[in-house]
Amino acid sequence: MMTTAVLIAAVFVVGFMAGDRRAVRQCNSILDDHWRELMKSIREEPIRLVGPADRDESQQPTLH
Repeated sequence: MMTTAVLIAAVFVVGFMAGDRRAVRQCNSILDDHWRELMKSIREEPIRLVGPADRDESQQPTLH
């Protein structure tokens, strides 16, 4: 009886570890894809917003 309980517990632990390992592998794959996209967007030329050049300083809104 005790041997059966130990074997069931061992099989449960091995199954849990195998499933956990698979989940970690999938998570790492997803994170790796997102990391590549992030690095690709960082290396791209930044978007520069161009405002109207002839705007007078007196037209600037006042901040209080």
